[in-house]
Amino acid sequence: MECKNCSVEAIRFEIKLEGVKNLSASQIVIDHLERREIGVIQKKNKLQMDEKGAVLTLFWGTYLFPQSKIPAVISK
Repeated sequence: MECKNCSVEAIRFEIKLEGVKNLSASQIVIDHLERREIGVIQKKNKLQMDEKGAVLTLFWGTYLFPQSKIPAVISK
């Protein structure tokens, strides 16, 4: 997501899938996010998404599971 008011080109978010041991389990998460029009890329046990996707994921995660802690790593 490009910002017209600063020099930041993009922010990429990575969410680590804790406890996911196989591809089918992580694919369920990816399919769920894509049904909500959140594009994700899987790299090993992490999901990468753009700002919009990360915000929507954090919103839905905290709304549906308020006691959960969703770890997110912001990286270049």
